[in-house]
Amino acid sequence: GAGAGAGASAGAGASVGASVGASVGASVGAGAGADLPTLPAMPTIMPTSAPLVREATGDANHLRVLLEALRDPQVINALDTSETLRHAVVRLLPFLLYGQTSLARALASHIVGAVNWSDLAALAEQEKEPPSEVRCLLDAATSVGDPDADKVSALMLCDEFLSGGFTDHTLDAVGSTSKDKDDKNLRAVQPLKVLTGICRTLHEATMHRILERGLIKELHRLQDTSGDAGLQAEILVEILATGPKEVKAEVGSLREAAKQRRKMLAQQQRERALRAIQGGAAKMMMTGGFGSAAAA
Repeated sequence: GAGAGAGASAGAGASVGASVGASVGASVGAGAGADLPTLPAMPTIMPTSAPLVREATGDANHLRVLLEALRDPQVINALDTSETLRHAVVRLLPFLLYGQTSLARALASHIVGAVNWSDLAALAEQEKEPPSEVRCLLDAATSVGDPDADKVSALMLCDEFLSGGFTDHTLDAVGSTSKDKDDKNLRAVQPLKVLTGICRTLHEATMHRILERGLIKELHRLQDTSGDAGLQAEILVEILATGPKEVKAEVGSLREAAKQRRKMLAQQQRERALRAIQGGAAKMMMTGGFGSAAAA
């Protein structure tokens, strides 16, 4: 089963590498000019006849080359000017894991080192985009739960996000918005997108961590706010409602509590309105308002 999964991941990596790798090379070459160093061709990195168990060195080089390229000024310039190229890189990154734990760990570690949620929060408050490398890495993390993503590599990456601290750092970024005075909660949007992508894989350990950290209650608070943060929190809560029974139970409990709270508030509003009406009628009777009106 595990070997077959790794083999399927390898085949997927070859297919996507062939289509996307060529696109990346062509786009960067056209955008940056003839002086851009030639990157190793990735279409042939995993032939279908390769054995399921291989030395990881060559595969690691493919991932390393792409990650290093994301820091090259000429590549960054090409990414800044081509949305298509950026999406191609984002799509390619997860497939370069080939179902290998060591490569998933390497990519997760790179993302942990590149993503600083405090810096991103400051940019979000100014409504500015992160640097191109960070955008690619965040989008890769967010897309890990896409329907066309390789399931084996996706779950491995989620495991490494959790063990490497990235998931906890992202949860911290969401939790810090409880003190956010900005009613748009701009700082919460990107970390919520990442958590949503990870939870789309139905990675149970991540869902349990969200429960353990008490973040489901915070998500309920956020989903009642306006803007993208509220919408993203609502989507994430819906996904968590399909998770492990403990997580599902917590979501259900909070929903029921919110329902009862709304019911109580509505009852209090009706009682206040009724008292106001009764008070007005009593005042009119005391001042002879009704009698005056009848005499008129």
